[in-house]
Amino acid sequence: MNNCQWVKNSKLRKESNIIGESFDGANNMSGQFSGLQSFIKSENENSIFIWCYSHILNLCMVDICKDIDSKTLFGLLNRLVSTFFGSSYKRMNTWTSENTKNSKIGQDKLRKLHKVAESNTRWWSRHKALEWVFKGTDCLFLTVVSVLHIISTDSSFDNNSTSEAISLLKILCKFKVILTANIFLDIFSYVRPTSDYLQTRQLNFLSAWKMVENTKNDIKQISL
Repeated sequence: MNNCQWVKNSKLRKESNIIGESFDGANNMSGQFSGLQSFIKSENENSIFIWCYSHILNLCMVDICKDIDSKTLFGLLNRLVSTFFGSSYKRMNTWTSENTKNSKIGQDKLRKLHKVAESNTRWWSRHKALEWVFKGTDCLFLTVVSVLHIISTDSSFDNNSTSEAISLLKILCKFKVILTANIFLDIFSYVRPTSDYLQTRQLNFLSAWKMVENTKNDIKQISL
């Protein structure tokens, strides 16, 4: 049963008392003729529909991740975690050994690379993946570079592993890739608190408005 049918069939809801509703742009929810919005408005013509601004913000964030530089960056992160380290026990053992050596937290809390989700609105997976590799003094960037260097120079690895390690190492160390990563880290760090707050219950609309305006101003201040 979809949401529209649930509202129609539920005896616990009084549609005439609903003064406003907000949800994403799916046709079954926001459709003007057959969506939940149209059903509520047929019961109370004064009700106001507002497209969920948290959803709009998430769609905007997804859109800025579609240019060629961002695709190169996030594609690289997925190549590292899925295609390269995730598909070979030997390469993964090298990662584990080097990670433990460079980390002070021990084997029981081994730090792992994070995969970037391809879902339309799950842009925060990109944020998490970037933070682990590029943010802070304890980021995994040096560990990744070290492991790739070992694999690219160790004759015990097969030709494909060596070739792929060399390719990944060259891309990862490019100035443009590192610059793009840090620009996105700044953008995500500004947008994430606002996105999280817009998805909370009983939010204060004035506070939400101020957060959106402050976020816009902060992003404008990012300089290349």
